[in-house]
Amino acid sequence: QLDFQLALSDMKDKLAPIAQPVIQAYLHDIVAKSNGEIRSIRVDKALGAASVAQALKCTIIKSDGTEVNCVVKILRPDAIMRAQREKLVFEQAAREVGNGMVATFQGQFDSIMEELDLRKEAENVRLGNQVYDYSKKDYTDEKVAQSYGTFANVHSMKLVDGIEPSMSVMVLEQAQGSTLENYLKDIGAEGRRIAQEAKAQIQERGSENAPMIAMDASDQLTRLYDDAKTKYEALVNLAYMWTNE
Repeated sequence: QLDFQLALSDMKDKLAPIAQPVIQAYLHDIVAKSNGEIRSIRVDKALGAASVAQALKCTIIKSDGTEVNCVVKILRPDAIMRAQREKLVFEQAAREVGNGMVATFQGQFDSIMEELDLRKEAENVRLGNQVYDYSKKDYTDEKVAQSYGTFANVHSMKLVDGIEPSMSVMVLEQAQGSTLENYLKDIGAEGRRIAQEAKAQIQERGSENAPMIAMDASDQLTRLYDDAKTKYEALVNLAYMWTNE
């Protein structure tokens, strides 16, 4: 079961990367279409390669020498072809099941094909930012009965101005902060560090100092908890906004 969990995790962002010549071709195309606004795009780091696309941390060097940090998302060149090929297998299975499964699968497949057009995702990014901007207002001004807080500590991705998304490429401003997954790992590690440090101090300074050391560790853990609670409330708000707006 653990191996299966690791395999699923790898499917998110640890698959083989897109070939460098393909990546460079897409980046050169962005530069060529910028009407001289962009001098070059430098790849700084590969953020992850999934089954459908790869994300790259890049730096845009503009014609005046200024630099813009961004994330370039590139659809795998064979993603649509693989989806079409696998469609035949699932259609055959759906026909064998019967009971309307062919129509059900076709609806699911149409949704998958929409996901293979980054212009659709870019439009969702635009709509999402409208939601974020709305959420920063006081809900009582919008005649909403219950207040769900704000996104003051949540940063959303935005499209880079001047670079129109295509079916295969989308360029985003680099969002501040960390992902939820990394944040949870970080606070878990910090909590363990605080506990280990407190134990070491008690052993070094003696049990008579244990209450003071424990109080200090408790204060540190409380600050971690308060920070996590604030982010939790923001995520509750995020879920509410996305499901109701």
